[in-house]
Amino acid sequence: MAQTSVFLLMLFFAVNLFAGEVPEGSRGGPVRTGTPAVPRRVEIDSNRDGKIDRTEHYRDGKIDRIEGDMDYDGVVEETTYYEDGKPVKTEQDRNKDGKADV
Repeated sequence: MAQTSVFLLMLFFAVNLFAGEVPEGSRGGPVRTGTPAVPRRVEIDSNRDGKIDRTEHYRDGKIDRIEGDMDYDGVVEETTYYEDGKPVKTEQDRNKDGKADV
């Protein structure tokens, strides 16, 4: 089992190492085309219990909102909204009815 995990990890790094191919006839380094990848959503399991505790949503490469499960029960209790990368509003659902109370 451990040997399989090590092999898969090495394979992953090898594939990513050669992902930036040098086009035939090129004398410089790897040629990168297109736009860089920007996340649309990042999910985080901060306490490693297998459930998502925090979800970050992005729009045009900037943070749009963060949803948080503050008591690790699988339900979002807090949402913070952002404009131009800065927090502008935070809502909390303290009675867990799916609507913001605070």
